[in-house]
Amino acid sequence: MGGKLRHFAVSILVVIIFPLFPILIEGLVSEITILSLTLTGAIYCISVGTSSREFYLLLLAIFISMLFSFLHGFIYQGQILGAEKYYSQHCYIVTIIGIILITLLHIIERYVRHISEGELFYQRFK
Repeated sequence: MGGKLRHFAVSILVVIIFPLFPILIEGLVSEITILSLTLTGAIYCISVGTSSREFYLLLLAIFISMLFSFLHGFIYQGQILGAEKYYSQHCYIVTIIGIILITLLHIIERYVRHISEGELFYQRFK
């Protein structure tokens, strides 16, 4: 694998795939709950956004993370009060779309950084 491609692949693995391991493992051993998905989405978006060098991607990630945090609290409060889980399906869809959006935008940024500009992901991978 070429140097630029190797740096791109490792950055995708470390920055984008590894942070999703908890939710992927939960999906393997049980059903992913909406609480787990919204909490993971909030943490994932902010962690990926802070690894970006694009200010607007960081702002988008902060906004989406705040949205997911709000959804998490809203759903959690509804479960405590025994309220109907009518919005649960919509929250699944919104959270998955948000995670996919941040992921795709960050993959594009990583492509530009490592393939187009030749930036090294980690100095030891020269």
